[in-house]
Amino acid sequence: MNNRFVILIELLLAITLYFAYIQPTYSNTIVPLNAEITKVQEAQKSAAQYAQQESALQARVQGIPAQDITRLNTMIPSASHVTHFLYNINTLAANSGFFLTKYSENAQENSSSQQQNTGTPQLQKMTITLSGTGPYASFRTFLDNMQKSLRIIDVQSIKVTAPTNSSGKKGAPAYPTYDMTLTIYWLPPSS
Repeated sequence: MNNRFVILIELLLAITLYFAYIQPTYSNTIVPLNAEITKVQEAQKSAAQYAQQESALQARVQGIPAQDITRLNTMIPSASHVTHFLYNINTLAANSGFFLTKYSENAQENSSSQQQNTGTPQLQKMTITLSGTGPYASFRTFLDNMQKSLRIIDVQSIKVTAPTNSSGKKGAPAYPTYDMTLTIYWLPPSS
């Protein structure tokens, strides 16, 4: 009978030890650590996949011909270069027989804080308002030339104002005034 009593006490002691020490230690320490290990392993797999994709994209970038990169930099330059843009637009207008009379520039619509928050450069844009005068055919040629330009230009609006003969000369041609709102884009260099 003594043997059974000792075995019963040892069994109760083992059960108490399990519920008092082993089970809480397992639940509070080992289970969360296993979950964290699983997360780290998944993150390592994702990092390896990311590295493979980055290598593949880098190889594709290296395969782009230099003349295409130059053309892309012309279409979406790394700075607004408003002066250079206006020179090009003025040249297009002069070649079309259209005369630019006014220019105004609105503030940038995208802030560089977006670039700092995401780490990737965000496409920047600026609104420019131009006014000009000339025959309708010249204005159409000017618009066609802007469309064929390498620089990306969005024509947001066009307002046509009827001509007035304020020159006082009879027979002098009076041309309508065209007010245009344009948007130009650039991609700032990544930091």
